Amino acid sequence: MRKQAGDRIFTLTTRRRRRGLLGSVAVHAVTAAAFVLAGAGASVAQEVKVNRSERTPVGLNIPAQDLGTALTVLADRTGLKLLFPSQLVSGKTSNAVAGSYSREQALSQMLAGSGLSYKFTSGNTVTISGPQQAVDGAAADGSTALEAITVQGLGASTEGTNSYTTGQMSTGTKLPLSIRETPQSVSVVTQQRIKDKNYETLDQALQDATGVTAMQGFGDTRWEYFARGGLISNIQYDGVSSPINLFTRDVLVQDNLAIYDRVEIVRGASGLTEGSGNPAASVNLVRKHATATPQYSAETSVSSFGNAQATLDASGPLNEAGTLRGRFVASGGAGDGYRDYFEQKNVTLYGVIDADITEDTTVSLGVSYQKENTDGYTWGGLPSREDGSFYNFSPETYLGSDWEYLKKTQSTVYLDVEHRFDNDWKLNASARRIWADSDMLSSFIWRFAGDVRKNDRLYDYDDDQHSLDVHVSGPVELFGREHDVVVGVSAQREKFSYVGGSSPFYVIDPENWDPTSVPKPDITVGSFAGDLDQKEAGIYASTRLDITDSFKIILGGRLSWYSNNDVYSDDEYTADGQFIPYVGAVYDLNDTFSVYGSYTEIFLPQMAYGIDGTLLDPAVGDNKEVGIKGEFLDGRLNASVALFETNQTGLATELTDVIYCNPSAYTCYEAADKVRTRGVELEVTGAVTPNLNLGFGYTYSESKYVKGENSGLRYNTEKSPAHLFKLSAAYQLPGEYENWTIGAGVRAQSKTYYQGETYRIEQPAYAVADAMARYTFNEKTVLQLNVNNMFDKEYYSSISGLTSYGHFIGAPREFVLSLRHSF
Repeated sequence: MRKQAGDRIFTLTTRRRRRGLLGSVAVHAVTAAAFVLAGAGASVAQEVKVNRSERTPVGLNIPAQDLGTALTVLADRTGLKLLFPSQLVSGKTSNAVAGSYSREQALSQMLAGSGLSYKFTSGNTVTISGPQQAVDGAAADGSTALEAITVQGLGASTEGTNSYTTGQMSTGTKLPLSIRETPQSVSVVTQQRIKDKNYETLDQALQDATGVTAMQGFGDTRWEYFARGGLISNIQYDGVSSPINLFTRDVLVQDNLAIYDRVEIVRGASGLTEGSGNPAASVNLVRKHATATPQYSAETSVSSFGNAQATLDASGPLNEAGTLRGRFVASGGAGDGYRDYFEQKNVTLYGVIDADITEDTTVSLGVSYQKENTDGYTWGGLPSREDGSFYNFSPETYLGSDWEYLKKTQSTVYLDVEHRFDNDWKLNASARRIWADSDMLSSFIWRFAGDVRKNDRLYDYDDDQHSLDVHVSGPVELFGREHDVVVGVSAQREKFSYVGGSSPFYVIDPENWDPTSVPKPDITVGSFAGDLDQKEAGIYASTRLDITDSFKIILGGRLSWYSNNDVYSDDEYTADGQFIPYVGAVYDLNDTFSVYGSYTEIFLPQMAYGIDGTLLDPAVGDNKEVGIKGEFLDGRLNASVALFETNQTGLATELTDVIYCNPSAYTCYEAADKVRTRGVELEVTGAVTPNLNLGFGYTYSESKYVKGENSGLRYNTEKSPAHLFKLSAAYQLPGEYENWTIGAGVRAQSKTYYQGETYRIEQPAYAVADAMARYTFNEKTVLQLNVNNMFDKEYYSSISGLTSYGHFIGAPREFVLSLRHSF
C-alpha cells in the first residue's frame, strides 16, 4: 500500500445517488426514447425513495489478501464509497468474504479483527477509522482531511476474486445484470480460470468455453469460433463491436490474454448490441485497468514444444492524491511450436492511464502495440485422399516450404469516458482504433482433378478499424417502481485491403514431401488486389421493467444502417434502418431459482457469390430461448439449463462441385432455404466449496434444413458437432497440504463430417484431457505445471471439403511450467 500524508483520505467508490438539473434532464430524455421504442408510455421521473442495493444481498467471493486490494474489490462489486487514510490499511490483511452478504455484512466480515471500525455517513458512503481516529475523517490532533482519492470502479472485475464467476456483465443488453438476471445463456472466463488453465490467447480460452467450438480455419492464425451451428462473426472489446473474418485474420494479431481481465460470452443472437451478425454467440474481451493500490507481478513459462513466455504487469497510483492511476503490461515469447519448421516470436506492450478528471468523471486512455512473426507459417491445412479418408499424417507434419512466413504488426488506441450524473445515471463513451499490417509469403494445398496441388503466394495486407459506442443508463421511477434504462448509439468501420502475387501451382506428393525441395520463388505483388470497406451504425435502447419484486421484463430494439463492398469486386450491399427487436423476461421462483425467456431477430450480410456471380442477399431469421437459472451456496455457484431455437433463411451454402462463380472468387455458394437449429445447454460454474472451483458445460445443438431440396439434412456438420462437453476444476488441498492446488479438465465432442457427392470426410468423436498442479510457496510466489492433452490424443480439430484448403490436426501433449511472483 502506498504511504501518504496522514491528512489524506483514501476513497473507493463506484456509484452515486444525487440529483441535479443535468441528471433530471437525462432521465426525462432517455426514459421517453426507451419507452417509445418499447411501446410503453413514459411519465415524469420521480425521486427514488429506496436504494435497493442497501438491502439486497450480493454474492461475493473475495479471498483473504492485502486489505487495500480487498477493499477495492468490495467497492467495485457493491457500489460503496469507502473513505479512509491510506496508511490505515498498510500492511493489514483482510478476512475472506465468500457467500451472500449485504454490503454492511460484507464490510464487517472483511474488517473483523483488524482493529478498524466503520460508519455509514450516507446510503453509499462509509468512513473507516482506527481506534484513535474520528469517524468523520479528522485526525486525532483535530486536523481535517484536505482532499479525497477517488477510485472509480470500471466494471465487474474478476481480478483478485479467485472466482470462476462474476457478479455483473452487460455484453448482451448493455444493462449491468448478474448472470441470473440475464435472459440468455452467459458464461465468463475469469482471471482465476485464465491462470489455472494458463491460457495465453483467446483461441485457447474459447476451446474450453461452454457451447463454443474454436478451430483453425485455413491457416495457423486464421482461427474461427462457432456456437449453436453458426460462425461467431463479431468480437467485442470493452463492449465495442469489431467484425472478424478469414481475410482480416491474416493481418490482425492474436488476442493476448495478458492484457485482459476476463472474457464474457453470451450465446445466441446479440443484435441489440452488435447489429448484424450470426445468432451464434457474442464474445466480449474486457481489458485490465489500473488498480487503486500498487501491485507488481512477473511471470515466466517454458513449454515442452521448445518455446518460452514472460510477462510483467505493474499497476498503481501515479500521483499522491491517487486521482491518476496507471498500468503497464509487457509480454513476449519466442521458440518452436509442435509442428515441424514452425517458429514464432511475439511481443505485446500495453499501457493504460485512468484519471479522475472530476469527482464525477473518469477518463481512461490506453494503447497497445503487438508484433507477431511466424516462420514456417502455413496458409492451409492437410489434404485427404479422394475417397475422403485421411493420410497417415502426424501433428508434426508440414506440407509447406522452409522459407514461408507471416509477419504482423498491430497498434491499438482505446478511449473510455464515464460521467456520473445524479440519481445513479451514467454516460459511457468507448472508442477503439486499430492500425494493422502484415506481410506473408506462404502456400496452400488443395485437391483438384485427382492431384494434390500447391500454390505459393506473396501478400501485403492493411486493415484499419474504427469502433465507437456511446450510451446513457440509469434508473427511472414509474408506477411506484424503479426501472433501468439504456439508450445509445454505436458505429464501426473497417477498411481492409491487400495486394498479392502468385507463382504457378505445381503438383506434389503429400506422403513424400520435402519442405526444402522448392527454392524460394521470386513473386511480384500486384497481379491481383482487393479491398473491403464495411460500415455499420445503429441506435439502440433497452429497458428493464420491474413489474414485481419477482418479475422483470427487458424490452429493446435497434435500428441499423449497414453498407459493404465485396473483397473481390465492386459489388455493394446496403441496408437502411434495419430494425432488430429484443424481448426478454425473468421470473424469480424463489431466492434460488429463476425462469427466463428471450426473443430477438437476425440480420446477416454475407460476402458470398451465387452461381450467377452476384452477392447473395443477407440471411434473416429469429432466435428464441427459454431456461432456468439458479444460484447456490450463497451465490458462489451459478447453474443454468437452456432450450434454444434459431431459424435462418438465405444462409450461404458452399457448392462443392462449382468453382469460379466470379473471376476473383474461388468458391461458389447458394442461398439455403430455411435452416433451423435446436438444442439444449447445461452449465455450472463457481465455487462448489471454498476450496473447489468448477466449470462445467454441456451443449446439444443440431442444425437442419427444414425447407427446400435439402430438407431433413444436417447443416454445417463439418464445423458444429452435435454434442459438446466441457469440464474443468481446481481444488486447493486442505490442512497441511494447503499450499497445493490440483486441477483437471476435459473437452469432448461428437463426430464432425463433410458429406460430398462421392466421398465422406469424418472426424470421429474424441476427448482431450488436461491436468494442473500448483504449489504456493507464500502469498507472493507460485510454481505451476500444466499438462495439455495429457494422453496425447491424435485428432483433427478442423475439417473441410475435398477441394477446399484442408484439415488441421490438434496439438499433441504439452508440458508448461510457470513461475509467478508478486512484488
